[in-house]
Amino acid sequence: MNKKLMLIGGIIVLIIVVIILCLLNNKSSYEVTLTTNGGVPFVWEYKVSNDDIVKVELINEEAVNKKEEQVVGGLIYITYKLIPLKEGTATVTFEYKNFVDDIVEENEIYEIKVNNNLKMNVNKK
Repeated sequence: MNKKLMLIGGIIVLIIVVIILCLLNNKSSYEVTLTTNGGVPFVWEYKVSNDDIVKVELINEEAVNKKEEQVVGGLIYITYKLIPLKEGTATVTFEYKNFVDDIVEENEIYEIKVNNNLKMNVNKK
């Protein structure tokens, strides 16, 4: 009898943990921060597989310099916000492209599920 109660109690705890993790992962928006170097011929571009499900918005570009003066070719942080528009699934792909010859150097892919309350579950691939 004690083993059955312990098993049932363990299952209930596991279910509660899964529910809490799902609730914590659901967000009303999600920010993606990418880096680039101002002195290279590369830009971040994005593609949305289903743009009526999620919108991508550039919210900040910040040059980070260790000195007071502006440095050509310094590190730049680019932040985008992913905003849910309606229920469904979408993929957002950010590509770091050489704008001279259009070659993709790297990419970041985000799988997004939006529920009927416009909360998103975002998984980086």
